[in-house]
Amino acid sequence: MKDDKRQELPDPLDLAAAVMNVSAQAQRMMTENLKAGEMSTPSDPLGILPALKSFLSWLAAHPDKVVDAQFAAFDAYMRAWQHAAAQWMGTELPVPAEARGADRRFKSSD
Repeated sequence: MKDDKRQELPDPLDLAAAVMNVSAQAQRMMTENLKAGEMSTPSDPLGILPALKSFLSWLAAHPDKVVDAQFAAFDAYMRAWQHAAAQWMGTELPVPAEARGADRRFKSSD
């Protein structure tokens, strides 16, 4: 039997620090290149760069929430496939309580 070696996940705080370090280095390098005239200022006709920077800073500061969101999305994806596979095999699974009544796309206010 093979030796089961499991890779440990990095500490979220260390990961956040590394991402922030890389971001700071990239910003410093871009600033130096802009001052030297080696690159032009990026075009932002819609003005979304401040919002994007804020969002990416939040992601870097909250890696635990990013991982939780990824797990929740994957769990929902797997439940959808489980439900579809059960239907294909002729078995009906009960609709989860959180999904009952949640879809209001086709309800009329009339």
